[in-house]
This record gives sequence, C-alpha cells and structure tokens, in this order.
Amino acid sequence: MDAPVAEVWRLISDLRACDTWRSDARVVELGAVEPDARFRWRLRGTLITSSFAVVAPERELSWTGVAMGWMKAVDRMRMAPAAAGRSSRSRSRSPGHCSRSSTTAHGSGRTTRTYFAC
Repeated sequence: MDAPVAEVWRLISDLRACDTWRSDARVVELGAVEPDARFRWRLRGTLITSSFAVVAPERELSWTGVAMGWMKAVDRMRMAPAAAGRSSRSRSRSPGHCSRSSTTAHGSGRTTRTYFAC
C-alpha cells in the first residue's frame, strides 16, 4: 500500500468511519477498541455482533462475529512496514461456508485477502 503503517492503522482502527473504505459496512454501536470489547455493525444490512480479539497498534486488528444468530466469522487484518514508507497489509476472513482466495500487489507493498470456510 502506498501509505506508512501508522496511517493504515489509523484508518482501519477508526471503525466509526469504516464506511469510507468499505461502502457496504456501517458501525452502529462501538465503545473502546480493545480485546474482548464488543461492537455491533451492519454489513449489507445484516446486523453483526462482534468482539475484538487482537488489538495490536500498527500490527494487527482482529475480531470475531456472529450474524443471524448462527453464522460465525473471523476478520483479521495484519500490517507491517515495507520499503520507502509503504505498508504491507494482509486480511483474512472466515465467513460462514464460503471459500475463496486472492492476492493483489500494490507497488512494492502487497495486499493479500484470504477467504476460507469455518
């Protein structure tokens, strides 16, 4: 990514503004961004109740969630410094029963998205 790790962290850890980088998501209830803290958000209109699992500034932000009372998922975003003030960010998701993976390169930084079934 063409941004330093601190800027990437600032963007992804400000979940109240997540709709600026993910148009189909909106946080409806959020307290502290810390391990075990709960928050509620909507993804494509579906209400999801989540809890932060890992909150490691400028390294990782992960949470678990449940939608519709039965569909469980894990979102994990990790980042690391890369050359020339850029960042490497990886995102793993494990939604319900879907399987898919893809990798996209961005200059000397690299973004990896991995989707896998629970």
